This record gives sequence, structure tokens and C-alpha cells, in this order.
Amino acid sequence: MKIGFGLEKNIKHSWNFFFGKKKSAKPVRRAVAAHKRPPLSAVASKEDFEFLFEDWAVSTNPIDLPSKEAGTKMVGYVRWIPEHSDILIARVIDACPHIKFVDVNIFKGQQHPEIRRALTQAAERDPIRFRRLALASLLALRTKGIDAIVLTLDWTAPLREIVFACRSIGIRTILIPHESVFSTTDTFYYQKRRRTNAPLTDHVLCWGEMQAGIFEERGYPRSRIVKVGSPKLDFDFKYRPALTRQQFEQLFGIAENAKIVLFTMQPMDNYNDKKYARQRQASAISDVLQYCHDRGHHLFLRTPPSREQILPEHLQLRLNASPNVSIDVAGEYVLTPEETLCQADLVVSVNSTMLFEARLMSKPSIAMKYIDLPTIWENTDILIATSGLQFSLHADEALRSNDHRMSERTLEWAASNFSNEKFGIDGEALSRIQQNLDSILQAPHNQLQLTTANAEPKIGNELFRPSAVVVAKDLIDEYGAERMKSYLGVERVFAASSVFNAASGDLFVRSPSIDDPKFESTRIGLGRPVYILSDEQLNELASVAAVEPQKSKSLLQDAPDISRAES
Repeated sequence: MKIGFGLEKNIKHSWNFFFGKKKSAKPVRRAVAAHKRPPLSAVASKEDFEFLFEDWAVSTNPIDLPSKEAGTKMVGYVRWIPEHSDILIARVIDACPHIKFVDVNIFKGQQHPEIRRALTQAAERDPIRFRRLALASLLALRTKGIDAIVLTLDWTAPLREIVFACRSIGIRTILIPHESVFSTTDTFYYQKRRRTNAPLTDHVLCWGEMQAGIFEERGYPRSRIVKVGSPKLDFDFKYRPALTRQQFEQLFGIAENAKIVLFTMQPMDNYNDKKYARQRQASAISDVLQYCHDRGHHLFLRTPPSREQILPEHLQLRLNASPNVSIDVAGEYVLTPEETLCQADLVVSVNSTMLFEARLMSKPSIAMKYIDLPTIWENTDILIATSGLQFSLHADEALRSNDHRMSERTLEWAASNFSNEKFGIDGEALSRIQQNLDSILQAPHNQLQLTTANAEPKIGNELFRPSAVVVAKDLIDEYGAERMKSYLGVERVFAASSVFNAASGDLFVRSPSIDDPKFESTRIGLGRPVYILSDEQLNELASVAAVEPQKSKSLLQDAPDISRAES
């Protein structure tokens, strides 16, 4: 019996059987796909990017603007994925009833993956127009007295541009991450093409030392980071089931007393080879499906909140044909993740944090390490399987045992990495978020400033050193992109040869004597800060160049990263 929508007809019939037939709106993906859009590589001018704005752009209406009461603080929030970031925003709003929270309302439909892709393409391909739309909404809120904007991530292009727009008009920004590391530290908070890998917000209220250490290592000032614990894990810590076991079994047509094996799927888009990673996840699901079939257990599959269709057709058909499989589909989830965990006897995933959430609920969990990469769960008592046979052995043992308490070693590790070792996972993260929000809102606005890794020591640790910058053409021509990258201490150097390239950098770098109107107009259009190299730094660069001749002065050969836009 299946629960969900959009996989197969029998799934739809099951939904109608349990909840009554309903008239469904036309799927967004069909509306989006109906447009005859040119390939991005064939677009000749910015006017051709109009189609990227058609499905989500929102105009500011004075009637819809909020009013601010005297003596209160007003904080804006940015919607993104309902089942991830928006859940956290909702919990923060509930924890802070004395603050007036308002939707910044810059775009609509972002709950659909097709719209998020269009938003990302718009922010990357025509960032100046995207910025104008963001500024229109944010300035309207600024006139109404908005005090800050809260985000749960800012590494993706649309949300990064919103942060830059806030910087331009003096609105403070606060990051409260909705997720922690669930694969490797290298892939956490990372945008592949741009090399964006750290927040740009003025303040960060993070989970624990794992996030704080990663951000600091990537150039974000530790003085602006506060470890508040994990609202996500705290909710698991306190959660009690809403359904009885019998109600759950009847709801999903599960045989009485059958063992329930929950597999939490992931989009796998944080891996370098997303296609291969999804194939390996499908292999893991196939092995778990076979195990459940052989043992008479019930497989409960939870699809990723991103709402992407990532299962191969042959596996979908096997799942749909199995009488002991239930599927809870994103966008029409019947259960919350916490309720699903409570009802499961065993939790399985490749790398989801739900593996650890299950351990907090004293449920056994198995990480399917079907991709040969390090996993943070090796630091815990979460079981790890690399094959179907190993999974079967672990699963049999876990389902026989009656003692699934988390080990002291795992608790200590989690207290430090997912929270603050001073208080651990105590269920009070939202209270600490509320206290820190109040402190930030009461203090004068102190905007985060940007610099490069070779900045003068006197600047101190209050500045952010981004991983990707835009360098003026005269410096690239004179010293080469590789030498500029090494000297500035960044991962990527871009040229302002196109707005697409220029928007990829968080900071513009130039010499004092630059005579490049295009460079400056592009910088202003994008709202990027500028770092001007001093004469002393230029002399140092020249000395290095004299000792170490350039491999090539050709921009195309020496700087493939910045010579052309990447699709």
C-alpha cells in the first residue's frame, strides 16, 4: 500500500482511498515545461533571460506591506523548502512571540524544484535584474522599519543576492542553519561552481563546533558565531508520537506486528557526481527492499524534501508492485519526520541526519556507505553497511536487540559537534536563539566587512575572507590568475568579463590606479564591496613575479576558471 502522489496511479488511488478524492492543481513542473525555452548556451542578450523570471517574480504592493507597532522589533524571513528551512523558521517564530515576523515576499513558488532552479538560473544569469527585484521588496520593508532578515542558508545564488541587497541598504542579516553536515565536511555548505562555502550574513547562530569550525576555517570570523545547539535535534529530543502503533499500521496498511524499516532518501546533490551518487542510493534501497521481502518486514520510504524525482524507473516499478512498501512523498507528506522516526523499528539512509535523530529516540540506525567517501557517522555508534549482506547482518542484530540506548561516547561527540559542549542536546536551542536574536536586535548594526587572506594584521578577526573574488583585468594580465589566486589566498578568481562571472565573486579586487569603467559599473550594479590593493602589496606581487616567472600570460590558458561562463 502506497501513500503519496505522482509516482504511479495506484499511489494516487491509495491517497484518495484514505483521504478522499481531491481536485489537484496543475503541477508546476508541467506549467514550467510548457515554455519553449532556448538553451542557456544559446542566449545572446539579457533580454533573452526573461523566461527565467516568468514563474516566480512578485511585484511589491503597498497594500500587502506590514505595519510595525511602537516598541516592537520586526524581522523578515525568506521561504525556501517547506519541509526543511521553513519548518525551522516556523519554530523560531513560535519561540519569539514578541517579535513581528514578516515574509520578505521576493518570489513565489519556491517550494517546487523547477521554480528553485529557475530562481537560481535567474540570479546567476541576470543577477542585476534579480537584485533590482530583491531591492524593491527589501526597500519597501525598510521604509516600514524592518530590523533584520533571517535566513537558513545563503550559499545558493538567489539567497546570496538577497544578502548582498540587504547589505546595500543597511538591513542586518542573521543565519540560522537548518541543517548540519550529513555527508563530509568538504561538501557541507558548498556551491561547486562559485566555490561559495561560508555565510555572508552579519551573524551566525549555528548548531555546534562542527559548523563553527568549518565556517571559521573558510574565512568567517569566529567572533560573529554563536553556538546555540540544534533546534532540529532538540525537537527529536522532546518529541512524543501522535499516533499509536495500531493507528499507524491501519493508516498505511501494514501487517500487525511487522517490523517497520524506514529508508530516508536524499537528493544526493552535494556529491561531485550526482548521477553516480543517486545510482548508489538506488542500489542501497534495492538491497533494503530485498531484505524486507525476505524477512517479511515492511519498508517505509520517505522521499527527499527537495521533491525531486530521483528513483530510476525500474526501482519505482518494484516498489509500487510490492505489498509491503509504503511511500511518503514530499509535497504531500502524511507524516512529519519526527512521527515517522517514532514509528520505525529501524532507520536506514545513506547519510541523512535522521540516522542520528533516530539514535536520539533510542532507535537503531544503519548508514548505507555505498559511496567510498568518509562519513561523519564513523564517529558514532551508528552501524555502517557497505553491502547488502553486511546490511542484513546488522539489521537482523539490531531488530533482535531490545537495548538501543546511545553510547556515552556518541553523546559526548554529538554534544560538541551538534551543540555546545557546555549544555549539549538539552531541548533549549530555540530559547537560546530567541535570546541571541534579542541581543542582536538591541545592539547597533555592525555590518560584516570583507577582505582577503593577505589583509593587514591590524584589521583583526572581525572580517570575512571569501573563497571567491573578482579581480580586475589589469592585475590578471600583469600577474596571471593563478598567482593572484595564490597571493589573495582564495579558491577561485573570476574576471568581470561577464555579469555571470562577476556575480560569482563576493569581493572585487583592484589596484589603486585602475581605469576600467566596466569593472566598476559591474561592481556597483551587483552591490559588491571592493578591496583596493596597496602600493606595498603591489610591490610584493611584483617581487614574487620577478622571482617566479609566470607560466603563461594568456588569460585563456592561465585562468580557465574565469575565461568564460560555465553552464
